[in-house]
Amino acid sequence: MRAFLRCFALCAVLSSAPCLASDATPADSPAQPQANRELAQAHFARGIREYRARRYKDAIDAFLLANDLYPSAAISFNVARAYEKLEYPAGALRFYRDYLRREPGASDGAQIAKRIEELEDRLRQRGVQQVTILSNPAGATLSVDGRAVGITPWTGEVLPGNHGVELSLRGYASTLGQFELSSHRAAELEFQLEPAEQKSAPEPLEANEPAPLNPAPPPAASAGEPRIEPPPQSTFLRVLPWATLGTGALALAGAGYFELSSASDEDRARRASTQREALAAIDSMNSSQLAARVLVGVGGALAVTGGVLLWLNPGTTEKPSQVALGCGATLCSVRGSF
Repeated sequence: MRAFLRCFALCAVLSSAPCLASDATPADSPAQPQANRELAQAHFARGIREYRARRYKDAIDAFLLANDLYPSAAISFNVARAYEKLEYPAGALRFYRDYLRREPGASDGAQIAKRIEELEDRLRQRGVQQVTILSNPAGATLSVDGRAVGITPWTGEVLPGNHGVELSLRGYASTLGQFELSSHRAAELEFQLEPAEQKSAPEPLEANEPAPLNPAPPPAASAGEPRIEPPPQSTFLRVLPWATLGTGALALAGAGYFELSSASDEDRARRASTQREALAAIDSMNSSQLAARVLVGVGGALAVTGGVLLWLNPGTTEKPSQVALGCGATLCSVRGSF
């Protein structure tokens, strides 16, 4: 069997020549279709051509497509070189670090490590530093300081200092953590996710357990006590509380819809085959979550307002007449304030 990347001509990073790992041969693995092997090789070859033509952005796109099919340290090296040509230190730093993570015993490891320090210093001068967050298993939704940022494995730039993280993956318990990011060096964190505990079903009630008693009805007014009738009200005042409650219910129903949409986007992010698809799903999830939160706030406010209007409106509830009788029948009947 032939190795996937049979021979790579890796050159010194600090050289001015456009050096790349340029020989790629797919492995004869029965686990991968022949079409996928050929497609990966075609993307890799196109990346080499685009790089040599100085179309570095197109070269990066081609290399990443090949990497989606057959991840390799050599492809990470090539992507880092292309980012350097684009004068994008964050991208170059990310993929040089990924190169050493995939190939810890690389023959040019010392040179790459020195280049990484130079790129870290360039980020420090901009006031940020790079962090990579991994999870086992991968594919967890990641939030940094309460803001969803992507799917693990994730690499990004944040301000130096203390930060909180949260990782969530269906079937696993949510994991919280903290880290302190230095201004001089990039960081790498890995979290082990624990399976979620299965919740047991509630125990059924015993057959002979008595049902809860209904509350006793309020005592009826005595025969000699005058009845206080509320004044007639307009149709608008009678309808307003129910209309407010109905609008609040619609808003809460809309919040439920966006919550379901957010969960669907989260599932789509986990199933994404590329980082680009995952980030698109995360953006859609964030929009749905924001809409759900706004609708929950509006629906809750309308529900409370409708409840207050029902309580204050004597034409739609018995509560005001009870309060009037409690204030004293003689006073009310004499003054006619009700």
